[in-house]
Amino acid sequence: MPSRSEISSPVFQEATEVLRPDVSERLVQQGSLVRLSDIDQLWHGRKNGTGKKWLVNPYHDSKGSHNVYSYTFYATPHHEDAEAFAKVRAGSEPKTATVEQIRATDKEWFVVRHDCTPEEGVNLVRNISLSEGLPTEPGKSWQSLAARYIETTIAEALEINGSHYINRDKRTLYAIRETSLYYKPKDVELTDWNKAIGRYIQAFNSKQMIAEGKIALAGSIFLSDRPPFVSLEDRNSKDTSVALSRKYMLEVFRRAHIVGIQSPFRSGNLGRRIEDVVALWNMSAVQQIEAQSSFEGLQSSMLKGYENFFSEFSTITNPHARSDKPRPPRDFKDIFDKLNSFETILDRDGAMKLRNVLQDHYSSPAHIIDTAKEISPDLRMLLESGTGTWEGYTLEQHTEAVLGMFERYYAYKIPAELVGFIKTFLFMQDIGKSLCVQIDGDKKRQALYNSFVAEKLLLQMGYQKQTVDLVLSLMGEGSDLISDVNVKNAKRIKLMAYSSELASGVLQTAPNKHQASLFAKILNISQVCDGSAYTSHASYRKDGERTRSQGSFDDSFEVARRSNAIRVRRPKK
Repeated sequence: MPSRSEISSPVFQEATEVLRPDVSERLVQQGSLVRLSDIDQLWHGRKNGTGKKWLVNPYHDSKGSHNVYSYTFYATPHHEDAEAFAKVRAGSEPKTATVEQIRATDKEWFVVRHDCTPEEGVNLVRNISLSEGLPTEPGKSWQSLAARYIETTIAEALEINGSHYINRDKRTLYAIRETSLYYKPKDVELTDWNKAIGRYIQAFNSKQMIAEGKIALAGSIFLSDRPPFVSLEDRNSKDTSVALSRKYMLEVFRRAHIVGIQSPFRSGNLGRRIEDVVALWNMSAVQQIEAQSSFEGLQSSMLKGYENFFSEFSTITNPHARSDKPRPPRDFKDIFDKLNSFETILDRDGAMKLRNVLQDHYSSPAHIIDTAKEISPDLRMLLESGTGTWEGYTLEQHTEAVLGMFERYYAYKIPAELVGFIKTFLFMQDIGKSLCVQIDGDKKRQALYNSFVAEKLLLQMGYQKQTVDLVLSLMGEGSDLISDVNVKNAKRIKLMAYSSELASGVLQTAPNKHQASLFAKILNISQVCDGSAYTSHASYRKDGERTRSQGSFDDSFEVARRSNAIRVRRPKK
């Protein structure tokens, strides 16, 4: 099964987490980017290696591998250079010299070769605000005020006096800090406020530089451990020294699936220049492949036999249909009455639009929410209503955060056929929560309402009854079982038996061990995305601005350093 990046999006729209494929394709045609997979030979010389191929993952960790510099890992298309480097690294132990091949398995991971046009530079940073590219730190939500001040007030001032950047001279920095005090909350220490202003100045300069098309220069910032300062020319043709933010630039490159830069490099170890060296700055996510744990192999065997189901959502047999329904409501307009009488919440066009946007491999969380609200006043009411949580999230805010976590941590990893199914499932799993709160006064019976509303919507979207029953079963019994595993530390035996039974219904035959675990994997992804939407890793739109979720569950989830995957934090034994 292909990955998402190998499938063109049927509709191009602005996305918050994924660069539109047309932008990256134009950059390739310009010669600004090259696909990592198109570099046929790519080698790394080291000491005490295994000699196995390395798999490159497109997501980034600014801590790097510390192999050469903190932010980079070097490879060469010339085997003899890698061999010479390995011998130098091995020193007095020549037998330990190892040359290993770097292999890209996805066609949509890129390295920078040259700068690009300002037009495409603007496309790269579009929709990545300062606080989105450089999120507020845990417990410091006030930092978003500092980001807003820099992004609006300062940007307007620079437009007036013809400069692109905020330079490093003390007079300029003092003036900015003084005028920013109007925004500073009273309970925030001045030193903390000034630090926040400083970090967003660096992000602002980075955004401006990339918007001008200087992506090769941005990439070169990661080739050194020195502080990221550069001399840039402003609109008045004067050189000005500016400070940059590596973290902001990493976020821009992450969304564009840019994983490194290719350029000449002088090797201190070899004492000579090496042409076309590839410097990858995400090497915490480069892992050696072991045959027994290959993610690719697991996915291939796991999905064998499911191809038609996930591409067509075809007819299946499901032994876990739910039939219980909540009582009719007294208020919340007539949504519930419409559901009971099966009057259309979605008309034909709206049903197809919702189905298509959820099945679109590249649709962003924001685009999904906006489409749902646009096609149905009833859906708009459900999405804009509260979910009964103490954080005060509306259903659209929570759903956007959940879909965003899937987009950021899973959508690029799994086979493309699963993307639409999981997006649909994540959109539906809490769809009745706000209705439950409005009718019952609390969210205790949300599972019943979620099942009731989702069933009507899925049927209206054209899915067959057996398929709908499968989704409802995953929302109900499946969600209960995965919660027992992840929250109550229950053994997985019941979950795996349930997953195997669903697999038998879909395949109409006994599944092998990989096929049997597929629905357990999907349930784990859905619960992690749902729960981690309550962490500071997640975000949603509020009053037209990107806002980080409160860190209510920060202690329950963590991002794995090597795989950059969000996962449940297990208690230490």
